[in-house]
Order: sequence, then structure tokens, then C-alpha cells
Amino acid sequence: MRRPAAYWWAFWAVFAASMVIYVTMTTWTLPTIEAEAGGLPAFDMRPTGYHIDAAREFLGALNDTGRALYTGPQRIMDLFYPGLLALSLWLGLWGLYRPRVALPLCLAVLVGAVGDYTENHLVAGMLATPLDALTADQVARASTWTVVKSIGDTIGLTALLIGGLAAFWRRRRA
Repeated sequence: MRRPAAYWWAFWAVFAASMVIYVTMTTWTLPTIEAEAGGLPAFDMRPTGYHIDAAREFLGALNDTGRALYTGPQRIMDLFYPGLLALSLWLGLWGLYRPRVALPLCLAVLVGAVGDYTENHLVAGMLATPLDALTADQVARASTWTVVKSIGDTIGLTALLIGGLAAFWRRRRA
């Protein structure tokens, strides 16, 4: 089904907003947090998860500047990014695919956003926990939601790319 131009303008506006935040995080906050943790990647940048030893290593290496950046600007951007990304992917997928295909893809995107928000909440808790009080269960829960986020976002972004390329190819052939 062909969507009106206003639909695609809305998609591009939301997608652009999410990408502005993403680029800001990946070029400023997350690299700086990594640098302030002695080169160790932030929890958000570990798509396959992490275990208690890795979490302790990161939290032990993270200095006050990095912690302030993680709990300040990074957390603020992470209030908006998951929702904007999910909405843009939802709009894109719903516009590119038939409903029977789009619906399960959109649900995967929704699960990814829930995973991202849950991860953010749990990471904030780990950042506020004294290193010697950090538990394996606390880390395992956060890590699980990091993986859930990564899977949902990967499904959505991959499907958007495939659908976009297919639509481009169809229009080019027509």
C-alpha cells in the first residue's frame, strides 16, 4: 500500500531526530565515557552483554568525570533516543511492508525499545551502587536487557534497510 507524502515526511523527521541523538552519543558521550573508563566500553556498547567481572572492571575504572557524563547528558539523551528510534522504525516498517509482515517486525522494535529503557534504568542503578555492593544478579538483569535491546533494534534496522532497498529497486525498475 502506498503511503501519502506526509507519512514519509513524518518518518524522515522522526528518523532524523533519532539519528541526531545517536550521532551525538556515538561521537561525544559514549567515546568520552569509554576514555574516562580507561578504554573500556560503556554498557550500552556491549550488544552481546557482560558479566559481573566486566561490570566491576568498568565501574572500577570509570572516573568521576565519566560517571557524571553517564548519569547526566548520556542518560538525558537515552530518555528520548529509544522512543524516537522505535517510532521511526515503526513508521518505516509499516510504510514498507504489508501488515502481516510489518506487525511482527514492529513488535520486535517495541521489544527493543522496552529493552533499551529497562537497560537504562538498570545501568543507572549499577552506576549508583558501590562497587563492593554490586551483585551478579543486578549485572545479569542489566546485561539481559542490553541483549534484548540489541536484538530488537537489529531486527528493526535490518528490516528497514532491506525494505528500503527493495522499494528503491522497485521504483528504479518502474
